[in-house]
Amino acid sequence: MTLSDYGSIAEIAGMVGMIASLVYVGYQLQQARLQIKGQASQARTDALANLWLTTAKSDFASVDTKAFEAGSINELAEPDRRQLNGFMMAWFGFLQNSFYQRKIGLLDEEQIGFLNELPYFRQSHVREFWDQHKSFGTYPEDFVAHVDSVIAKHDAET
Repeated sequence: MTLSDYGSIAEIAGMVGMIASLVYVGYQLQQARLQIKGQASQARTDALANLWLTTAKSDFASVDTKAFEAGSINELAEPDRRQLNGFMMAWFGFLQNSFYQRKIGLLDEEQIGFLNELPYFRQSHVREFWDQHKSFGTYPEDFVAHVDSVIAKHDAET
């Protein structure tokens, strides 16, 4: 065997090693993506549990009921309006986070299908808070457009 034959064998071995390395890196990326999806799902679950624990407190439930019955947040006392506003800020942030995690593929559609329904937005006081918060310009246009389209769908159904 000549030196060029050894060079050709080394070149082939190098190519096989490079392909094996790329396959391994692809596998590692797939595993990392699964881990990130799991973390995103767990973070979403924790956030949702915290939000729902807030709604289970009797004082919050009472304020939410007052707002629902009043039909407008302007009819609420200032402490009640502040309490609801704090919840709405957290709720809208949760929705926005879920929206983007779905958009980049960290959450699957079946995990956050509620984003296409948003039943809480059927209530007028929730819409009032949404109109206030979105007017601040703190939410990106695509998220605002999504929520507004769901609200328009609710309106068309009634």
